[in-house]
Amino acid sequence: MNAPKFAPQFVSHPLLKEGVVERREYQTAIAEAAKKESLMLVLPTGLGKTTVALLVLVERLERQANGKILFLAPTRPLVEQHSAFLKAVLRLDGSLIQTFTGTVAPAKREEQWRSASVVVSTPQIIENDLLSCRIDLGGVALLIFDECHRAVGNYSYVYIAEKYAEQTAEQGREPLVLGMTASPGSDKKKILEICTALGISRVESRTEHDRDVAPYIFRKELEWRSVEVPAEMQRQKRVLEEVLEERVRRLQKLGFLLRKKSGRVGREISKTELLELRGKIETQLARQRQPSLYQALSLQAEVLKIKHAVELVETQGIFALRRYFDRLRAEAVSKQGSKAAKRLLKDHKFVEAVFAAASYEGEHPKLGVLLDILRNEVRANPETRSLQEQGSEKEGIRAVKFIGQASKPEDKGLKQREQVEIIKKFKDGVFNVLVATSVAEEGLDIPATDLVLFYEPIPSAIRSIQRKGRTARKKIGRVVVLIAKGTRDEAYYWVSRNKEREMRKRINEMRNGATPTVEEAREERSEQQRKITDLKNDDEAAEQKVTVVVDSRETKSGVPRFLEKAGAVLELQNLGVGDYVVSEKVCIERKTTADFLDSLVNGRRNLLEQVRRLRSEYEKPLLVLEGRGSVYGQGQEGQRRVHPNAVRGVLAAIALDFSVPVLQTRDELDTASLIYLIAKREQQPNANGTKTEVNPHGKKPSASLKEQQEFLVSALSNVGVVTARNLLRRFKTVERLVTASEEELREVERVGKKTAERLKEVLCSEYEYERLIYCCAINFYSQMYKIAVPGDLLSEETGRAGEGTYVEDGKVYASRYGVLNEKGEIKVMALSGKYVPTQGDVVIGKVVEISFPYWIVDIASPYEARLHSSEFAGAGRGAGSNARGRGGREGGARGSGMRVSAARGSGTRESAARGSGTRESAARGSAARGRGAREERIEFGDMKKYLDLDDLIVAKVAKVDALMRVDLALEEDFKIGRGSGGGSGGGRLLEISHTKVPRVIGRSGSMVRMLKEKCNCSIFIAENGRIWIKGSEENMNLVSEVISKIVSEAHTAGLTDRIADFLEPFRGNK
Repeated sequence: MNAPKFAPQFVSHPLLKEGVVERREYQTAIAEAAKKESLMLVLPTGLGKTTVALLVLVERLERQANGKILFLAPTRPLVEQHSAFLKAVLRLDGSLIQTFTGTVAPAKREEQWRSASVVVSTPQIIENDLLSCRIDLGGVALLIFDECHRAVGNYSYVYIAEKYAEQTAEQGREPLVLGMTASPGSDKKKILEICTALGISRVESRTEHDRDVAPYIFRKELEWRSVEVPAEMQRQKRVLEEVLEERVRRLQKLGFLLRKKSGRVGREISKTELLELRGKIETQLARQRQPSLYQALSLQAEVLKIKHAVELVETQGIFALRRYFDRLRAEAVSKQGSKAAKRLLKDHKFVEAVFAAASYEGEHPKLGVLLDILRNEVRANPETRSLQEQGSEKEGIRAVKFIGQASKPEDKGLKQREQVEIIKKFKDGVFNVLVATSVAEEGLDIPATDLVLFYEPIPSAIRSIQRKGRTARKKIGRVVVLIAKGTRDEAYYWVSRNKEREMRKRINEMRNGATPTVEEAREERSEQQRKITDLKNDDEAAEQKVTVVVDSRETKSGVPRFLEKAGAVLELQNLGVGDYVVSEKVCIERKTTADFLDSLVNGRRNLLEQVRRLRSEYEKPLLVLEGRGSVYGQGQEGQRRVHPNAVRGVLAAIALDFSVPVLQTRDELDTASLIYLIAKREQQPNANGTKTEVNPHGKKPSASLKEQQEFLVSALSNVGVVTARNLLRRFKTVERLVTASEEELREVERVGKKTAERLKEVLCSEYEYERLIYCCAINFYSQMYKIAVPGDLLSEETGRAGEGTYVEDGKVYASRYGVLNEKGEIKVMALSGKYVPTQGDVVIGKVVEISFPYWIVDIASPYEARLHSSEFAGAGRGAGSNARGRGGREGGARGSGMRVSAARGSGTRESAARGSGTRESAARGSAARGRGAREERIEFGDMKKYLDLDDLIVAKVAKVDALMRVDLALEEDFKIGRGSGGGSGGGRLLEISHTKVPRVIGRSGSMVRMLKEKCNCSIFIAENGRIWIKGSEENMNLVSEVISKIVSEAHTAGLTDRIADFLEPFRGNK
């Protein structure tokens, strides 16, 4: 096997370019079999699976002139690689070979599908198009599945194969499937599952040892290099093992884990056994909640973490161990961190290992051996290229890192175009060493790799075969595997060899057709199909087709597939809220029980915020909890341990506070059945026979007639709420307003010549193009702020997607109209709506209730806030400080309770409370108040001495929890007056919509500065839409009038100039 023993010959075919496809007898033989029946092709990487597919492809295209070829690959790089190969070798116009990825719009894909002869695509795209009825597979002459070992469970391959068999049968045609893989695995049951899922009736395989293959391949040298682990690292390993064995002994005392003959259970137990142990404990917890079971569950988590640390120190090295310890420390100090991590970092022996790793200056000897191998290889062959499956860059070697797209805190992932560029440079010799993770195992086109170096062996036959296949494609190759002596590396070496041997044995057994037939595969699915089709009878199917709008991300579950089988018409969209929309009123959020529990403890996934948005967008939202596992955290799916009372509290809040019904289903089929029946109920034709339309954008509960009329008129150019009311009072109906003359309009208070002319222009001009009702507001805000409209591309940083956005194809888009906020999370803030508090907001609140130990505070939000008495105790705020806030009653130089100076109210920033001044943070203020103060306890009877009902305070939102409970912290000058108007504090409280706050502040604080200078008032603007003003009665009246004018005309352009003109006569009115 040193080199091919004869000159290459080439395949000749009318659809193939001459001299580009080498003829190999084993490929031709396999292709002949694949033309006759559906089969799975098992060939090690580098033996030409794609060439076999090409030979079958051209034969099917020639025989079936109108047939299509669908070539599926699991990743976009593989799709593009296959597409480029086909275009390079086929005698077809490039437009007949189409590439489908997420970057191609659905409508364009539908058009390209009709005209294409060959379509190369990712399976997810084809599944989405099938669910949306954009394509039909009945005319496909050949369906190719690359990396077909993925066709298990809910993977898209399974659904596509099923639809292919169904749609070809409808057209009276026989399906033909070719599945390709380098390694289907060693488990016979899994291999049978793949064959059943794809409708495969035969398996063909070859290895480099087969006689008809040997003449075409190069020798592959395999070397296992043993490495001694240093004494210091062995010592650190022993310390960790002592901690491990201590936890294991405690588990044994609780009745778990059998004793091993060696007595070293911790060393011998595998991760698989530990995960199975967790399942057993959780199953017992579902039946009985004993403290010992919770203790065992916690110990199991600790054992798993320690065992991972042991494996790192013996096989990866100190650098990897340090990074793991760093992650453990970060986990231990975080609010969401596990108790296991917290307890481990309190164990003195474990901490000893952490410090030893931090102080150790050496590295794992594998790294030195690796560098020696690479240097020797490069020295012997300067043109060498090597693929290393784990490692680091060192001097003298032109190395580049090649990782996946996912990012971690310590590693930023590579974008696809970066991956492609790196591979190109590796091929061109810019880099001679590719340092890769497992992302390099599958599908990479690197034909000239001379050396593959495993930093450690792996116990997977599939991955091991794929790694080895990276070399010896064009010339003699070499594979080196590093093994640390006396570690799991040695065990993995034997496991991998045994699994490869077992896989070859299973494949050889199945080469003679010992696989399930297509008919058997259909029989296995028939019972499931019968259950979903029982939802409707034939008459109903003919009369009524229900439509369901499905969020694109839901295609990963089986629910959309079951809905499609039931006859529902699916429309896939990226929904901003909810998962399934069945009418303009009803939207359904689906969560598995595990997902539900995770959202309660994961701060990044606020369940109640999702429910709140669902409630705000739809009249009749529903929450469906799916799964047989207990919703209280135990059972098969309950991976999170959440206290039952916390779960009950959240369910109560969802049902009572948000009025969202919660329904539970058993599984995906049950969920699909429920959604189908709800859709059928909602879409029943009315008395006129008209079917209810499905509106994925929702329909909020109807406003009153008066509100709708005011909204309609105030949306007109140059018309605010006050002017709209004046117009409606004058003309009584909107109809009369529309037909009024310009002279009649000018008789209305606040309507001048320009406003009247503009109104007539809008009301009487011919319709030219579609306008949105709030186009005036958008035109204005787009000059001052960045306005987003649905569908606008906002960013490519998907991790920053926030409220009012959705993610599609790795990009963030706007899902509603509003002002774009790009600080931190990317959000689109609505142009209207209620104030929802966020941590860090500075607000003005009014005390509405005293409920020891809290003052309940109204902050102009649907959610009340609370202020704890500890804000006063020990903070130097005795009852005597009440004089600051009680105005003239207690007098004093500070009796007005108002120290919001002009500088603080100048609005030098753009955000609401911050925009109104350069306030110090609540934390700094609290620190200043607390210096030198003594601790004191406030009793219930004394609370009114500090804050009484109707007192107005300035506070900072310190915390907003998952139940939308809002905790406040006092600002430095916390009390400013009493009552809605400010009372005797010498100031006045104004209230506006929080969405108008940026307009009152103006760009860079321009508007509020002008108000302060020309009206001679102190002004403080809070983020909840409340404004505190202080000055003479005359000046405060003027400020009130001007702010009312700003709010009513906020949607118009040129407002700052008009306000300046309005205030000009009052300049210097001190």
